[in-house]
Amino acid sequence: MDFFARQNRSLRQSWMLGCLFMLAVVLTVLTFDLIAGLFAKGYHSGWLGLLLHNATGWVVSSTLVFIGVGTLLERYRLSEGGRAIARRLGARRVNELSLIPEDQQVFAVLEEMSLASGVPRPALYILDEENSINGFVAGYQPYDMVMVLTWGAIQNLDRDELQGVIAHEYSHILHGDTRLNLRLLSMLGGLLLISQLGSGLFRLGKLRDPDRDIRNGFTVILGIVGGLIWLVGAVGVILGRLVKLAILRQREYLADAASIQFTRSYGVLKALLRIRSQVEGSRLHGAYAESISHFCFANALWHEGWLSTHPPLDRRIAQINPAALVRAQVLERYLSNPQQDKRVKAEDVLKTSESLNLSVIGEDSLPPEVLKSYEWTAPVNGRVQAQTATDTAGDLPPGESLLPFQTVPKSASLAPLAEDARYAMARPNVVKRALLTSTGSRELLSAILAVRQRLERLPEQASISVSLMEGLLGMDPRLHLAVFEEALQGVGALPSSAVNHLLTRLARVCLLDQHISLVEVVLLERVRAHLGILPPSIPVAFDHCAPAIAILVEALLDTQHLPAELREAARVRILRTLLSPVLFKALEPVPPQVNLGIILQQLAGMPRHCRRKLIEAAETSLWANGFMSQEEQDIHDLLAWRLGVKDLHVPVSLGVEQSG
Repeated sequence: MDFFARQNRSLRQSWMLGCLFMLAVVLTVLTFDLIAGLFAKGYHSGWLGLLLHNATGWVVSSTLVFIGVGTLLERYRLSEGGRAIARRLGARRVNELSLIPEDQQVFAVLEEMSLASGVPRPALYILDEENSINGFVAGYQPYDMVMVLTWGAIQNLDRDELQGVIAHEYSHILHGDTRLNLRLLSMLGGLLLISQLGSGLFRLGKLRDPDRDIRNGFTVILGIVGGLIWLVGAVGVILGRLVKLAILRQREYLADAASIQFTRSYGVLKALLRIRSQVEGSRLHGAYAESISHFCFANALWHEGWLSTHPPLDRRIAQINPAALVRAQVLERYLSNPQQDKRVKAEDVLKTSESLNLSVIGEDSLPPEVLKSYEWTAPVNGRVQAQTATDTAGDLPPGESLLPFQTVPKSASLAPLAEDARYAMARPNVVKRALLTSTGSRELLSAILAVRQRLERLPEQASISVSLMEGLLGMDPRLHLAVFEEALQGVGALPSSAVNHLLTRLARVCLLDQHISLVEVVLLERVRAHLGILPPSIPVAFDHCAPAIAILVEALLDTQHLPAELREAARVRILRTLLSPVLFKALEPVPPQVNLGIILQQLAGMPRHCRRKLIEAAETSLWANGFMSQEEQDIHDLLAWRLGVKDLHVPVSLGVEQSG
């Protein structure tokens, strides 16, 4: 995308369209004069007589006065700039001392974008009653500039999406769009005054005499005159609105491009996709939605067409990345009716999600063995039927040796350690040495996953370091995932061939016990994220995610090993808190085998407040047996990270520095 060429082209078009707006005022005056010429005596014959007649001066001056009065009146109302708009909408002022986490996040993003764009930070207002995703900036000068965001934008958008929206609005400030919007609103107020005058006269003409229930000739004439004035005023308003829309449509493309420049990311694209996936979209419900619709980030009205204040969402998305629109449409079609639409398979959805990598060009694919490691088997009668290497030892090829391997102590009954204690406890020397190099860190990742299999004997073909295994077995098992995070930091950057080799090896280790657990899937996702190949999520509507939510709840309850009747009661209780009665009733049985990678990728695309609610339900699932173990706490934290609700950080003092 050539950002600078688009900026120059859009700015030139805006000057031209501004002149066309003035032409709309002239056409309104001429229309009034033409109608008056039908009744007045002309100085010339023909069309010239209709324009130049004995009432021309009065009509032209009266029309200009009305437009001028309306413009001055609206300009007086907007003399305080953005603050006047915010008060008109009833928005809530937010200051730096707000204790609401969402407000604090918005302030942090505002500061970042101020530095990136070189624009002073505007005052922040929130529309608490609006649950849609939208926002705008308004003001004449930096001291009266405000940014107004809907509560839905703060609740539904991730940080990078919110950053894209705010950067888009900063572009409007930088290019003077806020002043232009206010001036256009004032001019539209002048044209609107004519329409309001005609509408008032027309209503007076419809009044009846309460005694005789008839209308006299004066009121009839008044109604006819009012109707004509309203008609001409409506023509002027439409002409002015068309010019305004043409100006804004070009500037929306400019602001989208500038947002990518400021953020160096595709947050604005993801925000547009998020709006596209939501039922509520970007529509506002307030009484002033019509008047401020041209200020907003996206279309604030219920209709979207040639009279819309903004370009269609799909067109804006296609302007940034046409492939993203196609992939969103494919996913939307599959999720809306996965049973009847046979043209799209679940595997295609996974490939679609993986290929939505907006930072690079090309398709990202996983080795077949890695894809296989995501296949989770649903429990049968409340229990998972899984074979271990011990069960299949007799089926190993003749001559294959097995390494003696002690039973790993289970951590299911161990209470969680404090996070600081987990990272502060001493590691065996062999683990410290492994963390010093990239090769040792990769070996440590494989060893930790092997330890988690809880096998009594380890197949020699697994090629796991015996010394690392012994070192890990000598540790408190509650430290294993903390060491896993440290090892990830030591892996460093790898070429693509080494990335595929590492993922394939880790997948083979996960498959040693012939069963894939939820935590193993999320750990593989964690490795992919660290290696930079975890694709961004595609925004999806919550209503399309009900089957995926049911599968995740089933996988979470799988870690509890509850009796069948207690498990079913917990499943129903949790799903009823998450889903509406209609969605709950429409749920189908969980398939016997599903790809948890697809499920997590889909759920990561839900609105942020829905993901938060899902994480709260996940915590409830993990408490179903009345106890939260260290492993269950790790599952909760990893799942919160995968769904974008929580960041996982390894303390700086760990890893290589600890080994000194």
